[in-house]
Amino acid sequence: MTIKTIFEHQVDSLVKDVCRLHQSQGLDQKTYQKIRTQVSGELVNQGRLEIAAAALGGIDDEGACDRLEDIISHCSENFFLEDRVLSAIAVPLGLRMQSVSSAALSLGEADANWLSVLEQMATRITHARRVILDTRLFEGKTLFYCSANKLYQYLRHLEAGSQTTVEVPQPCTVKSDENSSWQMVYLLGVQVTDLNSERALDTIETQRALGKWTHRAEWALTQNPRVMFTKGISAQAQCHGFHYLGQGLRVGEDIIRGYRLQEALVNFDQGDQGVSFFYVHVWTDFQVLLLVVSHVMTIEIRWKLMGAETLDGFREQLRQAIAVTMPTDNILAMEQVELYDYQKLARESGLSMMLGVM
Repeated sequence: MTIKTIFEHQVDSLVKDVCRLHQSQGLDQKTYQKIRTQVSGELVNQGRLEIAAAALGGIDDEGACDRLEDIISHCSENFFLEDRVLSAIAVPLGLRMQSVSSAALSLGEADANWLSVLEQMATRITHARRVILDTRLFEGKTLFYCSANKLYQYLRHLEAGSQTTVEVPQPCTVKSDENSSWQMVYLLGVQVTDLNSERALDTIETQRALGKWTHRAEWALTQNPRVMFTKGISAQAQCHGFHYLGQGLRVGEDIIRGYRLQEALVNFDQGDQGVSFFYVHVWTDFQVLLLVVSHVMTIEIRWKLMGAETLDGFREQLRQAIAVTMPTDNILAMEQVELYDYQKLARESGLSMMLGVM
């Protein structure tokens, strides 16, 4: 007779619960809350998913696996406590600072006075107990790879009004430059809600209402005293919404990659014989390689994929970039190819310039 360990019993129980929830088409709220409690408890208390990960390997139904993965993703940015929920918020901000000399100013914080009104309005619009924004700036890559346990500890301290007594995702700074380009930075915050409250920050209605106030985040950078009172500095900022963490990162990174793609094509010598686009999905490196070829110039652009992102976002941004930079009748080809063929085309085209990962 085989004797199962406590761990194996927990895995089996979770597998059965997930299958039961999937069979109910997600309508069994009691089972959903049981699964959510299990996943959230692992993330908060252990900082890793052992039972949930093992359960994923034991579920045969692809739809049921997707349902558990959705719960894991949800619990990685929404932390359920006994009397409230802490949800991680990301505010993507495009920022460009120009100066008469390189690195004349390094900016690492937004102005708290401008953010206070945004916090108040976000609290009211989302019917939250509180919305609190950190004044420090963060890079998307840092937030994307932040562990759920570290994020949870950070949100707890941010809720309590302490930003410096806990290890947090590493903040970043933006340096001014004579020939500055747009960068994407993020404000990180916490939304505190009741357990049974609806967390609908990313709905169209909520985004429209918050959109009337997000200029405060822009002013927190462009009208920051350090910017205003440093000679020779001009700053531009564009806020791209007020989102839960995962959605905020998707929005911000998609926009900045698209902008850099347009910037590359604007500076590309199209010649007078047409332009061809060839791309390959290098799934082992989580990126897309794009070869842009004319009879006078060849460049390679690297498009870094975010998490489980598909090629659809890349294709759409490529179409948009082409639409604003090139005449339609100037496009000879836009084709997805295999890696071997891509490398062969690159050699034959005399690849002459490499751009960094986008």
